[in-house]
Amino acid sequence: AMKTGVRAVKVVMVKNILFGISKKVEKTMEKKMVLALHGQI
Repeated sequence: AMKTGVRAVKVVMVKNILFGISKKVEKTMEKKMVLALHGQI
């Protein structure tokens, strides 16, 4: 029972980390897109 619990916690942690990374990437991509658009105008 303990092993499955630990595994589940690890999976959740990894998912949260990946989610956080994807959010950061989205933010930086948005900034780059905005800068690129401003540069073109």
